[in-house]
Amino acid sequence: MAASEVGRLEIDGRQMQYRIVRSAKRQKTMAIQIRRRVVLVRVPAITSTRRITRFVESRRDWIADKLAEVEAAQGARHTYSDGEIHDYLGRRYPLKVVAVSSEAGRVKLDRGKFLVEAPLLVTIERQKRFIQENLRNWYYARAQVKIAQVVRQVAGRVGLEPKKIAIKDLKRSWGICRSNGNISFCWRLVLAPPDLIEYIVLHEICHLEQLNHSPAFYRLVERYQPDYKERAARFARWVAGLALDEPN
Repeated sequence: MAASEVGRLEIDGRQMQYRIVRSAKRQKTMAIQIRRRVVLVRVPAITSTRRITRFVESRRDWIADKLAEVEAAQGARHTYSDGEIHDYLGRRYPLKVVAVSSEAGRVKLDRGKFLVEAPLLVTIERQKRFIQENLRNWYYARAQVKIAQVVRQVAGRVGLEPKKIAIKDLKRSWGICRSNGNISFCWRLVLAPPDLIEYIVLHEICHLEQLNHSPAFYRLVERYQPDYKERAARFARWVAGLALDEPN
């Protein structure tokens, strides 16, 4: 019977586990399988832990893609209908659709509700996509301001300054630090509670000094955020409960 053990991998700022299954048979190669949300790493019985870790790290993007596909298939999806709940800075607000004759598409947060204008004389599907697009634009504009504020605060505290920050529609990551000193963040991060936004921002800022996930990197993170492990766990739970956008 195959023996199993557990390894750890960080994806998009989240700590996740994978099961290592050592085959007692004559398996000669290593392979990764995704079953529901469980990552299985099948290896020959005598494979070293260090070699397994390198192999899993080399397939990080593939694992992230496959897990995202599973989450997309299983997760709840927004319908952009009246009364539906949408997040902003960790709080939840109902959507109030206001039918208007124009296509101005204004969005505002007012008295605990998202007020979104939508054209009256269009199909339901067209109205839905209109609301989705304009609400996303509203989030994107808020993300430009809010995330930049957090970056300035964290960079000043740590003493590491990115050359440039950008807000993008990242599909696989919440933040990416490049070797040239540029950092990109996903606009959806503005949906998260402020302390979890700070968790992701600090993670990427620390990559300016340690562009890896070595023990030295995590010591640097812990120096400025001693509770980062607790925040990582809360961030993972928040992401798991996040409703998804319908594809464009």
